[in-house]
Formats: sequence, structure tokens, C-alpha cells
Amino acid sequence: MASGMTYQEQTTLTTVAARLAIGDLTARYNRALEVGDLDTWIGTFVQEGVLEEPGVRSFSGHRELAKYFRAAPPGRAYVTTDAQVEVDGVHARQECRFLVLAPGANGDPEGAGTAPVVEAVGRYRDTLIHERGRWYFSRREMVADLVPGSWA
Repeated sequence: MASGMTYQEQTTLTTVAARLAIGDLTARYNRALEVGDLDTWIGTFVQEGVLEEPGVRSFSGHRELAKYFRAAPPGRAYVTTDAQVEVDGVHARQECRFLVLAPGANGDPEGAGTAPVVEAVGRYRDTLIHERGRWYFSRREMVADLVPGSWA
């Protein structure tokens, strides 16, 4: 325990630090997917990590996760918000909203000059673990709430 801090203060500080680190992990996941950085993206998961779309598909372990990454359409922006995080020692759970934004409809792959199009809206339900001094996803469950055509 840090000098002069009560147990409650130390616990609060540890929880806040974990929440900030988990937010950073989530941002790294998004940015790596956007720029095509497989090593950084894979590094957000433990070796046996799972990414699942319940009832649709599941990827388990770094080799299968790399298949998901390589199949992701280019030119998308990934946004997460409204994170609710519960930390219990070296384990944590997070639920956050996600948006996938595609380039505008003018045919320009860079989307220059047009507003992005919302391609998907959903939630991540994450299970995380703290090991080797960092937080990692052990399981990411993607639940799509709105997908193309469902709000037309």
C-alpha cells in the first residue's frame, strides 16, 4: 500500500487505473483494426483469446483471430463509447457500444468530401484479464443491434 493512503483510497486508485488501461486497450484494438496493424491488434488478446458473434461465427486463438482481421473490410472507422467496466482484481468485464463507419457513398474509397455511413451498431461484452503488467481481452462478444438494412 502506498504511504499515507487508506485501503479504500488505494483500491479506488487501482480501479481507476484499471479502467483507464482498459479504455486504452479498447482504443488500441480499434486503431489497429483501422490501420491494418495485425501485430498490435492480435496483441490485445491473450494467446487463447476468443472473438465471437453469438450464433454467427467465432474465432479462437491468435491464428483464427488473424483470419478475422484479414477479412475485415478496409477503410472503416471503429468507434466505441459508453463503456461500463467492473474490475475484480486481475479480472474485469466491460460492456460498451460500438459503431462501424464506412466511407461515404460517392465511390471515393477514402470517403473524402462525404459523410461516413453507419455500417453497424452494437455492443461488445468483454471479459478481460491482467497479466504480465497489462490488460488483455480473453473474450470479446460482439452483439449487433443494427446492421445494414435493419433500419430502412
